[in-house]
Amino acid sequence: MTQPTPYNRAYNFSNYQAENPTSPLPGNKLDEELGRIKAVLDQVRSVIRVIQRDDTALANTSVGYDQLKAELNGFGFNPPHAWASATNYIVRDTVFANSGFYQALISHISTTFDDDFDAGDWELIADFSEIAAVTDASFLTSGTLPDARLSFTVTAFAKTLLDDIDAVTARATLGVRISTDVQAYNANLTTWQNKATPAGVVVGTTDAQTLSGKTLTGAIIPTPTMTLEQSAAPAPTVEGHIQWDTDDNVIAIGDGAATKLFVPIPASTAAGDVEYFTGAKVKARLAKGTAAQVLQMNAGATAPQWATLPFTQSFESAQQTITAGGTLTLAHGLGVQPKLYLAYLQCTTTNLGYAVGEEVLLNPMLNTTDATVQGIYMLPDATNINVGIGTASSSLKILNRARNGLNDITNSSWRLVVRAWA
Repeated sequence: MTQPTPYNRAYNFSNYQAENPTSPLPGNKLDEELGRIKAVLDQVRSVIRVIQRDDTALANTSVGYDQLKAELNGFGFNPPHAWASATNYIVRDTVFANSGFYQALISHISTTFDDDFDAGDWELIADFSEIAAVTDASFLTSGTLPDARLSFTVTAFAKTLLDDIDAVTARATLGVRISTDVQAYNANLTTWQNKATPAGVVVGTTDAQTLSGKTLTGAIIPTPTMTLEQSAAPAPTVEGHIQWDTDDNVIAIGDGAATKLFVPIPASTAAGDVEYFTGAKVKARLAKGTAAQVLQMNAGATAPQWATLPFTQSFESAQQTITAGGTLTLAHGLGVQPKLYLAYLQCTTTNLGYAVGEEVLLNPMLNTTDATVQGIYMLPDATNINVGIGTASSSLKILNRARNGLNDITNSSWRLVVRAWA
């Protein structure tokens, strides 16, 4: 917008008033003059609206570089770019060139930067040459630069990396060389990351490895082949060392101090059989015997054998009351008629010099020199032992404890016990 039109007065009211002091001012001339004033005021208001907001502050974007005073030169400039030849630069354009930051002083079309600078087209704002000169790795590893203001601290660890020429060297410095220190990527790693971490070394499928403490569960090893160390008289003592005795066909294993032998069992061995040695490293088999048989050495004392005992069952009755002329029926539970049966007197009250608890083997058919009926009989069968007691008031006569006479017992001081075997 141009500047407002200057106000030019069209009529001299002072002259008219002087010539016509009693006449009013001419209305038409007054209207024309006010119209001229209004036109100028309207233009002024339009111009003010361009540079002033309603809050009386300067209008937005109304001030540019051209409005700045000369002493503010350099306060504002256009965004910088790298300098280029054959480019139309205007005042206040900025560029990066020759390690410096420059501002255009004169609008021009660039040729070479040095020639344009010498011609006064550019002004240096900031010199970065000292920073750009830092290309020696020694500056980086030491942290000391030509300008002390730019110096910094570099850790010992960082220094070992800053002079590495490539990624391979840097990985070696860090100890993460691929395929040497760390596993190269493989699609199987995705599967491995979901598995529980095993202890020790991972077992491969084809490489030779020594395994210890492994348990195969449900595994099938096709056609396994194992060959042990062999000798005629092996005697390993090292813990877990295994050898095969080729003379006696036994396994010898070291236990850390001595040799342990593992001898094979006879192929025909069955449940209940007894194994025994016929030689230092030779096993033999004794087939199991029959019920109630016992193991004994044979007549030559060279091997075990089974034997049948004369008695395999026994019976002992409870203490029975001795009643003159009485009978007893004692169920023995042996299932067969006993082959041996004996009667005993057990002292329950001191009598004939015997103490309580002492026991005397009884001669059932005791013969005496008089006609007194003293004695017992025992008649066994497959179920019971039937006992009959003599009718004399003292039913039995025994040798007294002093061994100087046969005397009648007091029946109530003794109890009868019967034992049988089958």
